[in-house]
Amino acid sequence: SEHLVLLQTGQVEIRAFSPSQPQLEQRFVFQVLPLPAPTPTPIPSLPPFERLTGILGDVVSAGKYVFVTDKTLERVHVLDTLTGKKVTQLNLNMVPEHLTLSPDRKTVYVASSSSERVGMIDSDSLQIQAPLPVGGNVFDLVAGPNRLYVSYADPLKPIAIFEPSTSSPKGKLPE
Repeated sequence: SEHLVLLQTGQVEIRAFSPSQPQLEQRFVFQVLPLPAPTPTPIPSLPPFERLTGILGDVVSAGKYVFVTDKTLERVHVLDTLTGKKVTQLNLNMVPEHLTLSPDRKTVYVASSSSERVGMIDSDSLQIQAPLPVGGNVFDLVAGPNRLYVSYADPLKPIAIFEPSTSSPKGKLPE
């Protein structure tokens, strides 16, 4: 089957015939109407987020909150995702630099290259949990199911694997 695509509007005439039987020519005349312009779907506007100043670093979003590190004030700012307003700022007794979120989105992990422990924040209650001692100044971290992978500021130290629920080391990479 063949398709005819008409890119113009107005009256259109189409002639159909067979070269071997031109006397059977058929003519079709019809009106092509323009398509209505699509109605734009309104994009809901988000509230403007409260302006934060200082040396801001990492950001993670967990449910109804956005967490932002602030090296100047040595705090983690918590913003409400619906209102854009700052809910609180948390002091973990370190210079927060890096954030990562647990796969179940219940815990925000906070790392600092000037600290030998990882801070933990309950992402629903915003309660600071007991820090996880990691035995070296942290460069970065990644959370996996029941695991926390920690790289160190000292490039000679291997990546350490911890089980946050028990604060126990589980191994190193590479092994």
